[in-house]
Amino acid sequence: ASPEQVDRVLTDWGMAMGPLAVSDLAGLDISWRMRKTQGARAEIADQLCEMGRFGQKTGKGFYLYEAGSRSPKPDPEVEALIVAKFHEED
Repeated sequence: ASPEQVDRVLTDWGMAMGPLAVSDLAGLDISWRMRKTQGARAEIADQLCEMGRFGQKTGKGFYLYEAGSRSPKPDPEVEALIVAKFHEED
């Protein structure tokens, strides 16, 4: 599922924001640092961080953000990463 699909299901269910949009708001690097100290991984989120995509503060995370905007825009690059990971596991 794309980030938009995941977030849309949960906002339709009643959440104010989807979890991936919240991660971008908080900063992907925050949870990445915590996972690294615990020896845990979140494959897609970690890969985004390794690419310097930390969320709204860098203009890129699970979504793209235009300068001065907090409105998430779908990012084909993230969707391609998800598809590649899915096919890697086949």
